[in-house]
Parts: sequence; C-alpha cells; structure tokens
Amino acid sequence: MKTWKVDLSDEQLFGNEMAEDEEESLFSAYAYERSEFTSFIDSSAKLKVVRAYKGEGKSALLRWTFLRLKTFKNVIAHSAYASSLVPSALSTSEPLCVRLWKEAFIRVAAGALGARIDFKFSDDVVGLREEADRGGFAERGFVSAILARLKDIPGKPELAGLADPLQALRRVAGANDVQIWLVIDDLDENFRDTEEDGIRIATALVAMRQLSNEVKEVRFRTSIRPSTWAIIKRKFEALSKIEPYVVDLQWTKDELEGMLAARVKAFLRRNSGVAVASGKIDSLSPRQAVSIGFDDPMPWGKKEVEKAGADIEDSDKHRAPAVVIASLCRYRPRWMVELCKAAAKSAVKRRSDKIGLDDLTKNLEGFGRTRIDDLIAEFRAQCERIELIIHSFKGKSNIFKTDEIVRHLKNNVSGKDVRIAGLSGRPSETEIIRFLFQVGFITARRDFVGGDYRHYSFFDEPSLLADGASDLGVSWEIPSCFRQALQLSNQAGRMPR
Repeated sequence: MKTWKVDLSDEQLFGNEMAEDEEESLFSAYAYERSEFTSFIDSSAKLKVVRAYKGEGKSALLRWTFLRLKTFKNVIAHSAYASSLVPSALSTSEPLCVRLWKEAFIRVAAGALGARIDFKFSDDVVGLREEADRGGFAERGFVSAILARLKDIPGKPELAGLADPLQALRRVAGANDVQIWLVIDDLDENFRDTEEDGIRIATALVAMRQLSNEVKEVRFRTSIRPSTWAIIKRKFEALSKIEPYVVDLQWTKDELEGMLAARVKAFLRRNSGVAVASGKIDSLSPRQAVSIGFDDPMPWGKKEVEKAGADIEDSDKHRAPAVVIASLCRYRPRWMVELCKAAAKSAVKRRSDKIGLDDLTKNLEGFGRTRIDDLIAEFRAQCERIELIIHSFKGKSNIFKTDEIVRHLKNNVSGKDVRIAGLSGRPSETEIIRFLFQVGFITARRDFVGGDYRHYSFFDEPSLLADGASDLGVSWEIPSCFRQALQLSNQAGRMPR
C-alpha cells in the first residue's frame, strides 16, 4: 500500500486563511461542502443570509456559491463586497434607505445582465448595456459589442423608449428565462452600534427581501455576524421577516476534520501523479487523511490518576489530532488554518514530516494574543469595554464556578461603566457571563464521574443563565488558545505536556 506524504513546507498545503483571496482553482480543489451549502444554490430560495462569526466560513460559503452558480447556463451571478454598493445618500429615513438600496441593487443586476446579453438591438438592451458600461461589467463599449453580436433571439422584448433599469431587467430576464443572483459579502463590515450603521444594514436586508419578491428573476445571498444581528434585530421590527432566511454556521470537530482532510487530499491529487487514478485518495477517511500530515493520536487532556505515584506520562489521554486542533482554534476554520500553517513551519524546522502536539502548542502565547485581538475587534460594537473585561482575567484561573466568576466580575469589572448592546442600563454579572459565553471567550464545561467532561458552546446551551440563575451545574472555562496569552495561573497544569 502506498505511503502517502505531504510537504509541510508547501505554502499551498493548507490554503489561504482568506477564502476570498485564494486562487480559484485551488479553492475549488479543497472546498469542503457542508450540508448547508446546497440550500445556497437552491433557486427556490430567493434570499439566504449566512450568520456566523469572523473566521467561521461566511466568505468561503459565498464564494463556493458564486462559483457553483457560474456553471448554470441560465444564471447570471455577480459577486461584490457590500461596501462597493452602499448608496451615497443614505439617511435616517428607513423607507428612503430601502428605496436607495433597491435602486443600487437594480443597477448592479441590470449591469450584470447587460454584460452578458447577446440580444438584438432594442431600447431595453441599450439601457442594460449602458448600465453594464457604467458599472464596469462589460469588457467592450456598448455600441461595438451590440454591432458585433447583432442577432435575433426568441422572446425579444418590445421597444420601450429610454429603459427604466427595473422594467428592462424584468422584461429581458423574464423573456429569456434568466436568473440574476447577487452574492454580497461583508454586509456588516466595520459595523458599529450607531443609528446610521444599524439603518444601513437593516434596510439593505429589507431591500433584498422586497426586491427578490418584486422581481422573480432576482436572488440574493449575503452574510452577517451574530453580534451585528443581535444589535439590529432589537431595533428594527422588519427584520423578523428576514429571520426565516438566515442560516447559522457553526463547526463541529468532525466538520473541521473533514475540512482539513479535504486540503490534504487536494494536495495529494496535485502531487501524486498517476496514483490519483487509483481512487485510493478518495477512499481515505477524514482521520486517515489528516494523519498523513499529523501525529495520530496526540496526548491531550489528563486521565484521573487514582494510584499515588502513577507515572505522569501514563496519565495523558490520547485523542485524534482533529480534537486537539478544534480545541485550540475554537472551532473557527480561519484560526485552524493559521494554526496549522504555523505548526507546519515548526515541524519543518525540526525536520519532521508530520506535525506534532509540540508544534501546535509552540507559539500559543502569540497565537492567543492575536485571537484575543480578533475578539476585541469583532465585538467592540456590542460592548465597548470588552477589552477591559477580557484582560481582567489575566493571571487568574482558567476555570470558574458561577459564583467564582460572579465574584471576579464584581471585584474587577463592576463600576467600569460596562454597557452591552440590547441590555438597558448596566448589565449584571450574570449578563456579562452570558455575553462572554456568547462571543466564545468562555466555554461551559460539565464534568462527569470517572474524569470525563464535555464542553458546550452558546449555541449548544443558549439558555444557560438566561434567567440570571440557572447554570445547570456547569463550570466556566477559558479555552486553551487564550490561556498562555493571559498567563493564567494554572494553564501549565491544564496543558497536556
């Protein structure tokens, strides 16, 4: 049987942390298709919004959607960042902002359609080609393109004078059985909890829903962060009609393992020549594929040592590498890629052809500081004092009972004028705990008899402390990736080695 190997020094092995920046053929080779992905290319769904935190795959899903849409003959897909579409005259009037957003979307859709049509000369087509030229969608000028490709098609729209983009869009797309999909990324880029930003995001979503109902040929796919949604949902009643079209994206250990395996397999296909035809690469299980580049198993966590004097080396639990990686990257794909690339460099330096536990944990202090900075940047709009709250744990324990973390917050955070969006007045200590739980700075942990335990994310147990009291007996643990950066008092004891 062939012994598979990967080149840990190859920069393309784990791909680009930013899916939108990856070279198209490479991205397509390793893109991991989750079950939710198919709903994003379902033409019966006029609007879909992926809701996930930074680094959890929003841009990857939207790019995958765009690339798949390009393979359908009757689909015209256009991908853009929301910042490039924002109307210049947005105001504090919600109805006016909705109208301005709809006009912006109509012109983008018209331009995308105009760039693709090979239709006979008509005023509708003239108008659409002008929109295409104005928006930079067409490669050549309108007149030369039309004259070069002058021909009849079935269902040619009637002449209608100077084209209204909306009406022309309806006539030309409808007459030719064409769907126009607008894939809009980073809808809430640089969002802050201000009236202007709230109106900008909320009215964009409302405009998408209304326009997709008004023009049956138009579809929208976009993204938003849960923190942004939590802020604007409380302020804009119209968003209750958007909720049914929202898809939450969270990752399990098995899904992250599948994603990592897809990148390893893509590397093998690019570098294994005729061996690819054997089908053996495709037959590898996710764990088998990951173990080609990582030590398997890895020591992670501690067993209960019942006998005095037991060898500490024998007290290690051994887990699949995906368990360790998922724990260290907090189940965020982008963090996982960054961690694996740094670990690969460490393994190369020690001349190993596989990544070991020490490679993954070698620079956790620097990795953790970057992750903390990510959290602060992502959630400052929801809580201006999040940096103060996080750094209040520096040098403390990594695990707390509820009464212990309440006492910590009273001693170190109370009186610091903390505000959390959506909560009136100063939040209670339990409300701060729920906020830290929601953003992923702490994890709920339940210990079982025999030394086993289980972690729960906010999405697993959103009701914890919802009434200010019920914690269901869990402890609150600061995840591994943050511990060294915060110099937690017992973090050394919690690491496997």
